[in-house]
Amino acid sequence: MKIYFFLFLIVFLSFACTKNEENGAIAENSELAQKLRSYPETIQIDTQNYELSTFIWRDFFPPSEPNGSQLAALTQLIETDSLDIPKSFSLERVYIIKDNEIYTSKYETTEKSPSYILAGMVTNGPKWETNTKVDVVCVFKNEENNISYKIQAKSQLIHKTE
Repeated sequence: MKIYFFLFLIVFLSFACTKNEENGAIAENSELAQKLRSYPETIQIDTQNYELSTFIWRDFFPPSEPNGSQLAALTQLIETDSLDIPKSFSLERVYIIKDNEIYTSKYETTEKSPSYILAGMVTNGPKWETNTKVDVVCVFKNEENNISYKIQAKSQLIHKTE
């Protein structure tokens, strides 16, 4: 029985430690950075208007690493008139852009609460300096018609929590 447990543990840990190349990737690409920065800060879909709110941080509170944790980001797609976001909407991916460096990741968790906010979280980002401004692009999708949208929040501060 112990052998099966250890085999399971080894297999589980090897998959858990495998880095998904699409998730948590950091690249330097001036053309992509320019394209991402061209997306709007507000979007109207049918009769509803949306904007993106963010909170980006690195944690320096013990017991985090001495030089701070990796970057984490909370993004919120907000329906500006507090109308319900359609149930068919889902957050797909986030791009965080500093100069020409781009961190991209699929959302690790998402939540719709209250009904006019669709929030998503990513972690394990780069260790960029705090008090630096970045641009954030959120990709979200209407599963009903399979259309993807991109919206951005410009000049978002990387906060330091301690």
